[in-house]
Amino acid sequence: MRYGKYFGLAVPLGIGAVSLAFAATTPSLVSAQTPSLPSVTASQLLGDVLGAVPQPVTGTVQEISQILPSGVSLGGSSLSSLSQFLSGTNSFNVWRASSSEYRVQYQGGQSEQDLYVSGKSAWLWDSATQKATQLNLPSSPGTTGALGADPQMVADQFIQNLAPYGRVSLGANTFVGGIASYDLKIQSLQSGSTVSQVNIYVDSQYNQVLGVDAVASGSSSPSFSLEYSKVAFTAPSSSVFQFTPPSGATVKSLTPMNSGSAFMPSGHNAPSGVSGSTKTAMATLGAGFEKVFVSQPGAFAKLTSSGSAKSYSQLLTEAEQQVTVLGQTDQYLSTPFLDALVLPDGKILAGTVKLSVLEADATLLGNA
Repeated sequence: MRYGKYFGLAVPLGIGAVSLAFAATTPSLVSAQTPSLPSVTASQLLGDVLGAVPQPVTGTVQEISQILPSGVSLGGSSLSSLSQFLSGTNSFNVWRASSSEYRVQYQGGQSEQDLYVSGKSAWLWDSATQKATQLNLPSSPGTTGALGADPQMVADQFIQNLAPYGRVSLGANTFVGGIASYDLKIQSLQSGSTVSQVNIYVDSQYNQVLGVDAVASGSSSPSFSLEYSKVAFTAPSSSVFQFTPPSGATVKSLTPMNSGSAFMPSGHNAPSGVSGSTKTAMATLGAGFEKVFVSQPGAFAKLTSSGSAKSYSQLLTEAEQQVTVLGQTDQYLSTPFLDALVLPDGKILAGTVKLSVLEADATLLGNA
């Protein structure tokens, strides 16, 4: 991986480290024009993306998402402020000087949330709550989750985890953020996934990823969009990455969760029983498009035990179905991409997979 440290502003879905939040909307940022670009094969472009030198970037990323199941509302819950990230359109200002200097800014109404990174120092700032959270980054590379607002980092995760289990090809050339780009496609070869295809848009000069989108199984149009609406390969001023908590702000420190997971966003507490420094990694079954994350027994009970954590189960309590596996009743939630199964012992199975895969995995685990 080309970036020294990955970390994220996670949108909690009540299922631990599972954070692939896809959407059901056609991207509007890709121009209908088809630019003429130098000929390249899919395998060559894939290698170019993996070997590309990170360029400084200043731009605006637009996310279009609709992860909530039809008819489900989070209004009135402690997750209501996150509804727009699960179903709607959002814009993020992004500055990147290098792999160790990064900033993302989200502005909503009269407030903003910022992630500042400069070397091993990182801060989350929430102007609405006047809270500043200092992030204690690990000393080893690649020990935290991908930053969801950067198409480059999201694409790195797609390539690493999905390309070995898909068919890689090229689509029609296009424009993203006004820059001529290739369309690198990864089509799923695994029938049990809810994702059929991922598109990665790559600029033709520096091989930087400018956008990603995804297609749900059974759909013919792109389903998730995270693309630059405007972008320039210009180095931001060093002052962009510097942050000092203002006078009167509440300041706290936060350590990353287990390897591969993300920091919780400022203003949202981890579910009861989940520590910011927990050492227990979530187990996985399968691989590629059919990877399933498996929590520890009792995770669902901890998730719904007290306080604001109760609302993390609202997706299940409002949209759940009941299915029977090995004679036992399980709770099942289906969204456009992410499916989850809660076993009788409180263990949660979740992934971008169909119910049949979750049922097979539950059977493998003995549905304890």
